[in-house]
Amino acid sequence: MYYRGYTAQVEYSAEDRLFIGHVVGLKHNMIDFEGESVSALTTDFHNAIEFYLQCCAEEGTDPERPAADLDLRLELPSDIHDRIARQAEASGQSLNQVIIDALQVVYPAKGARRRTAGGNAAASSGKPGRAGAPARKRTKRMEAVG
Repeated sequence: MYYRGYTAQVEYSAEDRLFIGHVVGLKHNMIDFEGESVSALTTDFHNAIEFYLQCCAEEGTDPERPAADLDLRLELPSDIHDRIARQAEASGQSLNQVIIDALQVVYPAKGARRRTAGGNAAASSGKPGRAGAPARKRTKRMEAVG
């Protein structure tokens, strides 16, 4: 189940005769919900998320978003892998960190400053192509990291 950026895992408890769910990927909060039917479960899931977001707004805190850490398998051409590996070795970083750093250049956080193709800083909307160089140039710059 998925709602407003939150993903839930659901199990059925024969003993309780209920579907029981919880939001996955949260490190500091627990959001649980239940229902006797799929419809009731879905409604309770939506209500639980809305309640959580409302509580955060009332407290003036940012709601926790599901952990962004995920395993991702990439099939890279060997020449790109070699360049990334050389960059990682030269900088004393892992392959993973070099790739993360390159992606953060191409996809900066919303409102963050990043360099354009000319080296100037530009505000980011958080979406590629909104500020600075067109996508093709950003891709070239990312490949140049290695």
